[in-house]
Amino acid sequence: PAPAAPARPAPPAPGTIGPFVAVEPNQPEQLVDIQIDIVLTDAGGNQPPTRKTVTLTLADKQEGMVRSMDRQAAPQAGSLNVDARPVMQANGLVLTRIGLEFSGTEDVPFVQVRAQPLLESGRALRISRAVSPRTGRSVTVEVTATVLK
Repeated sequence: PAPAAPARPAPPAPGTIGPFVAVEPNQPEQLVDIQIDIVLTDAGGNQPPTRKTVTLTLADKQEGMVRSMDRQAAPQAGSLNVDARPVMQANGLVLTRIGLEFSGTEDVPFVQVRAQPLLESGRALRISRAVSPRTGRSVTVEVTATVLK
């Protein structure tokens, strides 16, 4: 007779937490650089959509930051601040800590994001979308971590 197939685990009951993804933040550093691309797209309202891209290249488990500010007088002054820290996982994914603050013109919503997504190398992931309650203009944040070998 054929061997029995292994039993599949039952799905979690409604209202309970499902299976966890194992991450290994304490493994030794990998000798690789990781390019972090953060793309902000603001759209809606009376203005055409615009895209802003911030790029950092960091070694595994190292922190980096970018600070950018318009020096024009308010209300047109804006700023874009990004903090990032990638951690390579044994399965090839990149656990990436992202901190972001963005302020544009007065019709674009102020955005503050703190996230730690698990990213596949070279594949963009939308981590946030904020909408201005007054103007309906939205800001979408996408992150890509690319392992450079």
